[in-house]
Amino acid sequence: MSDLLPAPAVLQYPTWYGGPPDEMELPLPVQHYAVQHAGDRTIVSVIGTGDIVYSGIGPAEVVDRAARA
Repeated sequence: MSDLLPAPAVLQYPTWYGGPPDEMELPLPVQHYAVQHAGDRTIVSVIGTGDIVYSGIGPAEVVDRAARA
């Protein structure tokens, strides 16, 4: 995504080394993603298509970029 059109949502997920969370820009608004936690793992998928955008260590969360600022 360009700086002119920032991503509407951001996925925040922990790093394996325990530092600050990493971030991944997501192209759809927050409400288009489902977050499932299973123990220490998290799966984030697109509602409707089921496409998995993240499967890894958790907890992870999808946040609204505008709400963070």
